[in-house]
Amino acid sequence: MKRVKNQITSSDLIEKRLVPVNIQGEQLQRGNRMFKLDVIENNEIILKLNKKNHVVFKLPNLRNNLKRELFKLQMLNEVKSKERGYTYSVRFTKDHLYISFEEFKGDNKEDLNSHRYMGIDLNPENIGISILENENIIYTREFNLGPIFKKIVSEKLSSDHSKMKYYQNKLKHETFIISKIVSNLAKQYKCRSVYLEDLNFKSTKLSGSQKYNHTGNRKNKNL
Repeated sequence: MKRVKNQITSSDLIEKRLVPVNIQGEQLQRGNRMFKLDVIENNEIILKLNKKNHVVFKLPNLRNNLKRELFKLQMLNEVKSKERGYTYSVRFTKDHLYISFEEFKGDNKEDLNSHRYMGIDLNPENIGISILENENIIYTREFNLGPIFKKIVSEKLSSDHSKMKYYQNKLKHETFIISKIVSNLAKQYKCRSVYLEDLNFKSTKLSGSQKYNHTGNRKNKNL
């Protein structure tokens, strides 16, 4: 009636007749066949129209509680050993995007081995993990961040330079990937406990006549 009375234009009418796009989730397709969650690294989700054509939805700055929920949803659907994902559905309009999934149940207990535990050794350039059962080592692994650190500290560029931003983003991405791998290994080996060092770094001098070890402090800050 508004269009008949010329109170809105034809384009207004077309826009108002548009309905939201709804894409249901699938448990057997890592939660959703059409979408990939990339919230942890890049704060976005990706609509996969086909193998070549993808549409990226950038998310706004989210509250911490929402971040935690989406981080967990992404990690549950990235566990390689799991056949089934955690179902979520997506609905979007021109202005809004909605992600729907069942509330996580806090009373689901993992079947953990009370004699098995993981130790994590944190160093500025590498991270080492060991999984032990009683006092026997059953798995070890090292993650090396040295090459990317070398590029960051060797470049004489400002922090807002595009090349430096690329290196910093790559370091952030690598750190996230390591954290996910470590988390999945702890679940895979059913570790009852995870032990970390209580680290507290301070600025230290190389000698009385030298400046603070800024390179070391930058590495420690990232750690």
